[in-house]
Amino acid sequence: MNKEQTKKTGPRIPRKITPQRLRNIALYYLERYSASSDSVRQVLRRRIFKASRHHEFDIEEAHGWVEEVIASFTELGYLDDKNYAETKIRSLISRGKSFRYAKGYLMQKGLDPELITQAIEPYLEDEEDHELESCRRLARKKSIGPFRDEEDRQEYFQKDLAKLIRAGFSYATAKQVMEMD
Repeated sequence: MNKEQTKKTGPRIPRKITPQRLRNIALYYLERYSASSDSVRQVLRRRIFKASRHHEFDIEEAHGWVEEVIASFTELGYLDDKNYAETKIRSLISRGKSFRYAKGYLMQKGLDPELITQAIEPYLEDEEDHELESCRRLARKKSIGPFRDEEDRQEYFQKDLAKLIRAGFSYATAKQVMEMD
């Protein structure tokens, strides 16, 4: 028998879950992605679920291990939801996303609404300016509104306006950008 004939085929069976295994999974995940505590919690719980179909262990105990890993990583500074929220808000706004979109995105990542409000607060002093600048960036990125060819601009005015509104910008902000030179 040669090597090709001895290889297993089919789906890989996950290894049994242990506290150390969960720590390793979380560390590997955090090496690759910036994440909130809730995102890491979801990743670890998915791994527990997959392993539970192949191995016998106490799932409730494993969920307790997840909370221990989260607490440990938070204490060590590997997980910092406040820093994650501030970084994501800055990134989303610089990419031309509205405050409404950014809030929704962070809520989806499982962050505390109060934490999200604190992260957005520095931008709210000049909210109109930030929203207008973000809307303008999005228009430039999509080549719509003032960044469209002059002859097509009037023809696509309504469609471009709708695109900006669907992106989470207010009607007044979107119209102001559309009327720019």
